Amino acid sequence: MLVASRPILAGGKKEPICGTLIMGREITTQLIGRLGGTAQLSLDLFDANDSSLPPPRPHTAPGFSPDVSRIAIKPLGHGRIAGYAWFDDVGGGSGCVLRAAMPREIYHRGRLAINTLMGILVIAILIY
Repeated sequence: MLVASRPILAGGKKEPICGTLIMGREITTQLIGRLGGTAQLSLDLFDANDSSLPPPRPHTAPGFSPDVSRIAIKPLGHGRIAGYAWFDDVGGGSGCVLRAAMPREIYHRGRLAINTLMGILVIAILIY
């Protein structure tokens, strides 16, 4: 279940808090699939201690601390990149990790631009 809370303010931001709005939603595989389809990403939700989380596991990597950085970005190879977001458990448990994977289109377009430029330079040098 995903839970969010925000303070209810009477008027301006300097007024005392009048209460708290708490909203929750159960996270199901259907919801994750629908969100992934809307965002055109491959979304997966894992328990932070789940050993089935495919590598790279950013939350177990040296230097990664969920207290310091809530987000990690790791390449999955030349063709894909993944972003990881850490969510705490309301009960103080280990929480979960949301992974969003996508193709590295900008990287590929940059490589294509460099290769095209190199080809044009070679042709220009051979002509002159």
